[in-house]
Amino acid sequence: MKPADHMYAEVTRALLYVALVALATSLIIHATLNPGALEELSKIINGELNIWAPQTLVDYVPLYAIYFINLIVPIGLMYVLPPLFKENKPVAILTVIILILLALTISGIIVVKE
Repeated sequence: MKPADHMYAEVTRALLYVALVALATSLIIHATLNPGALEELSKIINGELNIWAPQTLVDYVPLYAIYFINLIVPIGLMYVLPPLFKENKPVAILTVIILILLALTISGIIVVKE
């Protein structure tokens, strides 16, 4: 395994552990501060609730944990970019292009239509 691949695997694994702890903690905080949250969560999972919008600050905590989980791959790619550039320049350039497209999509400059 190349050093960049090994580094990416280690960083991604560490970020996944952090993300899972953050998600579990956020769900515990959400359930503690909002007693009806677990019932609402089960309705969402079962498809009984068509529309759900965060209403209080506590509702945003699990959303931020999920946002962090979605950013694990870009964070790992940015961390591994310098050794990847030393090993394989075309792959590193493609990675930079993907990260730029992802940043433009997140910022709303590029809109992906369904």
